Amino acid sequence: MSFDITGMLAYINQNAKPIATKVVTEPKTMKLLSTYGALQFGKGKDAVTTMSNSVTFSDGKSCAIVEDSATVFSERQILFVPLKINKKYCIKELYSTVLNTAISKGQSNETMDSTIWNAVAEDIANVASYEYEKLLWKGDSTLTGTNNLKWFDGYVKLITTDGATLTLAGSDLIAKLQSAVSQIDITLRSQEDFRIFMGEDTKAALDLVLYNKNLYNPGATVVVPGTTVKIEVVSGMNGTNKIIATRVSNLRAIVDETGEETKAEMIVDPLTKNSYINFYFGGGVQVVFPSQSYYATLA
Repeated sequence: MSFDITGMLAYINQNAKPIATKVVTEPKTMKLLSTYGALQFGKGKDAVTTMSNSVTFSDGKSCAIVEDSATVFSERQILFVPLKINKKYCIKELYSTVLNTAISKGQSNETMDSTIWNAVAEDIANVASYEYEKLLWKGDSTLTGTNNLKWFDGYVKLITTDGATLTLAGSDLIAKLQSAVSQIDITLRSQEDFRIFMGEDTKAALDLVLYNKNLYNPGATVVVPGTTVKIEVVSGMNGTNKIIATRVSNLRAIVDETGEETKAEMIVDPLTKNSYINFYFGGGVQVVFPSQSYYATLA
């Protein structure tokens, strides 16, 4: 009995990059950043250039040149961290388990076609994209071991380190969110891409409060009650017991979507017939203006 996996190898050659790219483009946060042009493309260390302006009006009837205050340019560094996933499969073991209904019994040459590979690769990519969403928010470079969050500092750590703290007041979650919004400059919080970011668990707690006050409307745009500030729910913040307040465009992520750092491959050992499926990708995050980022810990 032998196994023919040429169909799988052909599939990976044709679809390797799109499937590997899915790991870093499918997370909700990455889609949101892409919408607001907050993705940077590259690898290694890159600069996030910032610009700050103020203006002073002067008398237009005068011929004198009155110099305005200067435009201040600065930059923050964002680091691309290469990552990978390595999977090993023994075809004979798969044949006796998950593939026993996918291959006709009695065949002299059992064929592993692209359908099987597609199911395997897509599932790996889906699980990895969920883990990557958590890394974007809860990453902590001081962690060790096999923790997926250790590869770079995420938005929560960056903002709780360099951002401003909001003091929450009120007897329930609605009042606390309202108090948080009231502490943020009206010009900043009125920007179209300003958001209160929270985890799914916090949003579920908010829904209960809204429901008990007869204010729950599952079809409505989610905003902090009594304000126009939108709430953005991200699974990457689950378990943090925090809220983050900032503009989407103030968050940056770096990807190497079109380069050699993002790919997938399948390798077959000619002796053992073991198959190895490898995903290569990577990324990193940064906050452009920490002074325009806020956080609060929910009691």
